[in-house]
Amino acid sequence: NKINPNVQDYAGRTPLQCAAYGGYINCMAVLMENNADPNIQDKEGRTALHWSCNNGYLDAIKLLLDFAAFPNQLENNEERYT
Repeated sequence: NKINPNVQDYAGRTPLQCAAYGGYINCMAVLMENNADPNIQDKEGRTALHWSCNNGYLDAIKLLLDFAAFPNQLENNEERYT
């Protein structure tokens, strides 16, 4: 049996989003190599790319874009940040 890399917690966050929040590049790479979807949104509409950008992790941003993260996804709030 395989583990689902896209499982979501109570806030809708995936393991990839948590790794992106912390800037854990190696973990992010392993997750995406095992089919973690970089475009899943949490309950507030944030993706792993939002978390990496918010925290200034340039290497994580590049990695996510290399794995086809969608750069124009909007958050689910009044500001609608990309």
